[in-house]
Amino acid sequence: MKKNSEKTPMVELNKLFRVMAFLYVIAITFQSQSPIQAKGHEIKIFPEIKKIDELVFNYEGITWRDKEKLHGVLRERLKKSLPENHKLRASKISREIINQSQKHKINPLLVMAFIQTESSFKPDAIGPVGEIGLMQLRYRTAQYISEKFDVELKNEKELKNPLTNIKLGVAYLAYLKEKYDEEPYYMVPAYNVGPTKLQQKRNENKIPQEYSGKIVKNYNLFAKIVKQDLTPKKPNKSQKPRREKVVATETSQKTASL
Repeated sequence: MKKNSEKTPMVELNKLFRVMAFLYVIAITFQSQSPIQAKGHEIKIFPEIKKIDELVFNYEGITWRDKEKLHGVLRERLKKSLPENHKLRASKISREIINQSQKHKINPLLVMAFIQTESSFKPDAIGPVGEIGLMQLRYRTAQYISEKFDVELKNEKELKNPLTNIKLGVAYLAYLKEKYDEEPYYMVPAYNVGPTKLQQKRNENKIPQEYSGKIVKNYNLFAKIVKQDLTPKKPNKSQKPRREKVVATETSQKTASL
């Protein structure tokens, strides 16, 4: 009995150490999944863009000349991507994307990325939970945004109209941009799952990232296309000597005539 009584404090001490170690592991795990770490991880998924907050908030708009050039590029891209029965509207849709983006100070290429990710440019697309159109808006969300931003929406069918859908979709992005002013990287997953569900996931330290990765991938794709199409093409080197020869001939003829 004496032996057992002498071992009891050591057993209790071992138990205490085990509990402390267990609590330490939990504390470390929780700290690694804290909102601050989650934010940092969220930013890391955008390696080819400086930061998602720069993409969203440091966008200062485009000049009139660049607007016209961008319209031409987007129009041609839309002609390739839209279904046959909507290809003739490519120019109007391109204008609407640029105009609404400019109105709400949203990067138009980001809007294109959302459309590509959401519907693959199919105006008649219907999502699994009733999302409609190019930017896959639920009717209830569209109604709320139409009232908040004074955009006319008579009925659910109007969401299949590309121009109406873009007006409401870009306005919804503007709403989320304002809502997540301090945490812009949450704007993208919020568009996908909704602000309420996103908050639940944040409380569980489960920040959805797959959708954000798709948006950025598509943004980079469109940015590359636009950069290629807007970059002035260099003249063919093989044509330079012939050009110089023609100029020299013209000059000599003028000199002779004088």
